[in-house]
Amino acid sequence: MLFFFLSKTLDVLVAPYTWVMLLLLWALAQLRRRPRTPMRIRRARRAILYAFAVIYVSSTGCTASLLTGSLEGQAHRTVRENVTYDAVVLLGGLMEGRSNPPSYNDAVERLLVTYDVLRMNRAKFAIISSGIDGRGESEAALLARQLRAWGIDGSRLLLEEEALNTHKNALYSKRIIDQRKFQTVLLVTSAMHMQRAAGSFRAVGLNPDLLPVDFRAAGRFYNAGPLPRARSLSDTTDAIREAFGWLVYWAVGWVV
Repeated sequence: MLFFFLSKTLDVLVAPYTWVMLLLLWALAQLRRRPRTPMRIRRARRAILYAFAVIYVSSTGCTASLLTGSLEGQAHRTVRENVTYDAVVLLGGLMEGRSNPPSYNDAVERLLVTYDVLRMNRAKFAIISSGIDGRGESEAALLARQLRAWGIDGSRLLLEEEALNTHKNALYSKRIIDQRKFQTVLLVTSAMHMQRAAGSFRAVGLNPDLLPVDFRAAGRFYNAGPLPRARSLSDTTDAIREAFGWLVYWAVGWVV
C-alpha cells in the first residue's frame, strides 16, 4: 500500500499542470517579497513565461501525438490467429468511479476487445485483474458483471481482485495461470500501457502473446496541429505518467 500511495503522489508531481502551478507560485512569492527588487521582478516574469511555455507546449496536439506515439510504437501485436488461447488477461483501469450503470474512460476498448475474443471463442477463459481501491466492489467484479450481461458464461470468467497496479496484475494473474496450468495466454491492454504491462508479465516468468488496443496517437492528434486544447493536455499528461511509470518499474526491477 505504501508503494501504491507513493506512486500516486509522484504521479501528480510529473504532471504538466503541477509544474505550471509551482512556477506561478514561485512567481507570486517573488512579487510578494520586500523590497521588490528588479531581480525579483525578472525572476517572476521568467517563471510566468516558463509556466506559459509548459502549458502551451503540453496542450498542443503535436506534443500529445509525439509522446503518445512514441509509447504506442513499442506495442507490438503478437496474437496468433490460429491459436485458441487458454486465457485472455484483461487489465483494469478502464472505469470511472463505481456508478450504476458503469461509466468507462477511454480505455474501454480493452473490455470490448476481450468480449470479442471470448465471443469468438479465441480464448477459453478470461482472467480479469483489478482490485478494490477503497470504493467498494472490485473493478474486476464489475467488469465480469458486464461481460455476463453481454452473454459470456460466468464460468469462463476468473477474477483477480487484489491488484492495484500493473506489477500486482502480473504477479496475481500468474497465480491463476499456474493453478489452472494454462499454457497459452493473451494479454489485452491499451497500446500506451503495453510496454510496461508486457515487461511486468515477463518479470514474473510469463511470456504472453500481446493484443494492444486503444491506439490514440494516429486517430486523435495528427490533425490537431499547434492549437492548444484541453484534450491534448490530458493526453500529454497520460503519456508522461506512463513513461514515468515504466521508468520507476525499471528502476525497481519490475519489468524486463
